[in-house]
Amino acid sequence: MFASNSDLVVLAKADSETPHTTTDKDFLYTDWNFVVEEVLKDNPKASVQPGTTILVTRPGGKLVINKRMVYANCADFREFYSGQEYLLYLRYVPETGAYSIDAGSRAYYVSAMGIRHLDSVNSYPEPANDKDTLLKTARDGVAASKSQGGVQ
Repeated sequence: MFASNSDLVVLAKADSETPHTTTDKDFLYTDWNFVVEEVLKDNPKASVQPGTTILVTRPGGKLVINKRMVYANCADFREFYSGQEYLLYLRYVPETGAYSIDAGSRAYYVSAMGIRHLDSVNSYPEPANDKDTLLKTARDGVAASKSQGGVQ
């Protein structure tokens, strides 16, 4: 289901972040650059290849405004960390060419210590304890979404 609702599913490494506020300064969000390691489901509107850097926008972040550090945490979605690997189920934002992720989206932190879902509010069971099992589960989900008429 998550694969069919996503425009792009990738294994990617977080690189760098750039925080922003909306023009009315009411909302803080962060643009993250991710280097794609593997494409499990490609976006036919904007194809992505391994080695490509994609922009992922998420709510929250920290930014200096008027010489003061301002923090906005998205309590129901854990933070990204530079240099860490993630499995991301993303939605395409054609107006910006970026991808969005937010609370309720599927995203997993992948490490040698195990797998962790980034949604900190919902008590989804972790799909796997190791990277290989997680990726197999994700690939199977993408294949199932294709066979049910989903777009690659």
